[in-house]
Amino acid sequence: MSRRYRSQFEANFARDLREREIASLYEQDVIQYIPKPRTYTPDFYICEGNFYVETKGRFFAADRTKHLLIKEQYPDIYNVVESISHLQADRRVEDIESRLSELREQEVELTKQNSLKELTTLHPDFLELKENDNFTQWLNEQPENISDGIYKNNTNAKWAARIIDLYKAEHNLQNKQTTKPNAAQAVTKTHRGSITTEGGKKIWSVSEIAKLKPQQFMKYEKEIDLARKEGRIQT
Repeated sequence: MSRRYRSQFEANFARDLREREIASLYEQDVIQYIPKPRTYTPDFYICEGNFYVETKGRFFAADRTKHLLIKEQYPDIYNVVESISHLQADRRVEDIESRLSELREQEVELTKQNSLKELTTLHPDFLELKENDNFTQWLNEQPENISDGIYKNNTNAKWAARIIDLYKAEHNLQNKQTTKPNAAQAVTKTHRGSITTEGGKKIWSVSEIAKLKPQQFMKYEKEIDLARKEGRIQT
């Protein structure tokens, strides 16, 4: 059953949103305001941008008074209400798309900042390492599924951290964890040729980890991290 709108203007606006695949909810929230107990229901809620759009053919004195009262009583809500009239019809949805684009860019930038913060927590020397010629040369010698973790990735800190783990393990730049007595002597090989300790834990090699694809990296991420802490990664 089709949605019933209060005006053709609202129906056209909703159609424009659907055509541009902008998710919205119609008359989703009811806001009560005073002096007399009255209610205000914004026309459209734009889900991704978390703001409202009020569509009006014309704004009368009563509409302006209502908006002033809401602005005074609910400043946080009023600041996310966009008012659109017939005079703005040609650019109404374009403006929303532009605003959503700005919000997406801000979100991506925030993700990059948080990722860098997380990565420098895992590897405090990352910024220094990034300028190191030896590290750059090593990256250039790696397959893309490894080098891309640094060159083309600025949002996934754990992926980048694993690449740095590999580099440090290969160049003996990380502190070695003390292994249990006789752990090295207890190493055995399974019928498939993979190396394990007597406790059944796998001994990883740097070259083996380097061959893992990103999806495989994610699958074995916790195991590889534990192996690094327990000294079960060999160069």
